[in-house]
Amino acid sequence: MEVEDVPAIVAEAHRAGALVALDNTWAAGVYFDAFVHGIDITMQALTKYVAGHSDVLLGSVTLRDEKLHSG
Repeated sequence: MEVEDVPAIVAEAHRAGALVALDNTWAAGVYFDAFVHGIDITMQALTKYVAGHSDVLLGSVTLRDEKLHSG
């Protein structure tokens, strides 16, 4: 697996006025803190890590800034 230079991608996107979203399922939201690296929106499948692989279908979307939610 390759891991991209997330801070560099975020810097360029923000410089252009874009928001950055990241699917953080691979890192389970624990091994990679997306918000520390400047990500604005993070999502992940909760089916595997939280719910035990096949019992339920779950997902989450988390926003760095409350203004994005009401925006």
